[in-house]
This record gives sequence, structure tokens and C-alpha cells, in this order.
Amino acid sequence: MKSLIAPENLVFLGLVALYAAASYLAAMTYGLTEYFEPLMYMNVFIQATVGVGFTYMLYLLFRIFMILVRQRPARPLAVVIADLKEGPLKPGRLALALPVFTGFIFFFSVFTSMKEMIPGISPYHWDQNFADIDRMLHFGIDPWRILHATLGDAYVTWAINIVYNFWLLAMFLVLYWQLFSLKDRVTRMQFFYAFILSWAVNGTLLATLLSSVGPCFLELYNGNAYFHPLMDSLRQMNEEIKLWALVNQEWLWGVAAEKKNMIGGGISAMPSVHVVVAFLYMLLALKLDLRIKPLYVAFFIVILIGSVHLGWHYAIDGYVAIATTWIVWIGSGWLARRIMAFSNQKTMNCEGEQNA
Repeated sequence: MKSLIAPENLVFLGLVALYAAASYLAAMTYGLTEYFEPLMYMNVFIQATVGVGFTYMLYLLFRIFMILVRQRPARPLAVVIADLKEGPLKPGRLALALPVFTGFIFFFSVFTSMKEMIPGISPYHWDQNFADIDRMLHFGIDPWRILHATLGDAYVTWAINIVYNFWLLAMFLVLYWQLFSLKDRVTRMQFFYAFILSWAVNGTLLATLLSSVGPCFLELYNGNAYFHPLMDSLRQMNEEIKLWALVNQEWLWGVAAEKKNMIGGGISAMPSVHVVVAFLYMLLALKLDLRIKPLYVAFFIVILIGSVHLGWHYAIDGYVAIATTWIVWIGSGWLARRIMAFSNQKTMNCEGEQNA
């Protein structure tokens, strides 16, 4: 009997369920269950889906228009329906997308819940170590000083800030793209497995074990003014042109200080999830051999630079994120190939039974 959910999606949902269960156990152990909200992002995903759906409808209308204009078919309705069935509305596309979509609603909600629990489980205490490691790796100089000496123009910093803030929108665009992509199902699942595993490893496990607030929050957290010159430099640039990073940092600190449980909340520097995701985009683009892969490479480089330049992270946060994500990507590829091979074999067996 054929399963309603593809094996590769069952594995994905299993990983999400395992992550959620482990997170809830941690919340119970440390008495932080009030932070555990497994449906926190439900409305966000609904709103995002409505927006993406509207854009997709415009694309379908444009696609139909181009078919009618270019081909001028004798039976336009039949041709349009056949094209949509083979392309955007191909059967099975939604069936493959829906389980993963549902899993992400729970995953992001649990992830934010865990991020907000970090100080209650492991109070921030690694910042000085990471600042020292940064200087050691960069010949005795703080990395942000190198970047501000070369990219310290206010308008250059503003441009970096724009790209850095585009990260969230880019994440949703890539996720929806891969949700409905049938071109390379192995790479699709490698990306999805790597996405949740790298977030769990970097954004939850290592973030808790190596808890740190990052340069922008260090003085606010414990009065250590070591990065005051960095923040003062950013504030001076902000007087010339608005830097959204400072606004976001102020908002995030306010949420954390009031111990609010909110979408996008939680402070954690090591490792950098921004770098994790940008690196995954680059790996995906290189694997699919996209024509615009240089754009993905450039995006990754700007995110890596921006994470330090804008005061969010230590450089070592990004380096660790790259190393761990690369390992997870390789492991996820192995898992995806094994699961897809099993799925294909199962499909062939089912078809054989039906034909017998």
C-alpha cells in the first residue's frame, strides 16, 4: 500500500519531531516551559504563503499570456491546461510540499522558543573568549577594525546593512522555491535536511553550550565596554544615513530585557545562523549549477562580512558556522541519497504490484 507521505518527507518530519521533543524536554528540565510555543510562527507562514501565492498567480497569468502570444495555438485552452499540468500545477508538487511546509511551521517556532531559553539554561559567558580568539586569528587586531578601516564609509555600511536585512526575505524565497521544485529531489531534500540540522546544531546546541551575546550587546549585558568604539562608529554612521541594524539591535535587546516571548526574539551570537543560511544557499546554488551562482556566492560573502561589520557577531562565529554547516551538508547529502533510493525502490515495487 502506497504511503500518503513520501518517505523523504517522513524522515524530515521525524527530524522535526525529534528536535521538538528534545527541546520540550530541555524546557521541562530547566523549568522554562512558558517559553515553549510550537505554533509561534503559524500566522507568519500563513501571511507569507498568501503573499507568495499572490505572486505565483501573477506568474501563472504571465505564463498563460506568453503562451497565447508566442504560440497562438488553435486550441488555446487545451494547450494552456496541458502546460500548467506539466509545469507549475504538476500533480504531486503540492503533495511533496505540504508536509515539509507544515514541518517548518513547528521547526521555526521551536527554534525561537529554544533561542529565548538560552540564558535560562546557560547564562552568556563566552564573549571574552571569542573576542580573544578573534584577535589571535587576525594577527592581534579586532576583525571589525580591519573592516571599518576598509569598508567604514557610511554608505558602504548602509549597503551591507541592506543586504544583511534582505536575509530574511531571501530565506523565505529559497524555502518556497525548493518546496515546489521537482527538478532535483535529492538535492531538494539534502537542502531541507541540512537546513534544519544545521540550525539545530548551530542555533540551538552550540548556541547553548557556547552562549554569547555578541559585540553589539556586550556592554549592555555586563558593562564590558570593549566594543564601545565599534558601536560608537556605527552610531556615527547612523547620523549620516539610517542603519537598520541599530534599530533591530535596540528592539531585540528590549525584548530580551523584558523577557518577552516573541517572533524573532532571542539573543545568541555563536555560531552565526545568518552565515549558516547564506552558506547553505551558496552550496545549493553550486550543487544545482545555477547560472546566477556568483550572486549566491556574493550574498554569502556580504553576510559573512556584515555579521562582523555591523556588530552582530565575532568573526569566529561565522567560521564555526561554515565548518559545521559543511559537515552537516555532506551528511545530509548521504542521508538524502539513501532515503530517495529507498523511495524510488518502493515506488517501483508498488507499480510492479499494480501491473501484476
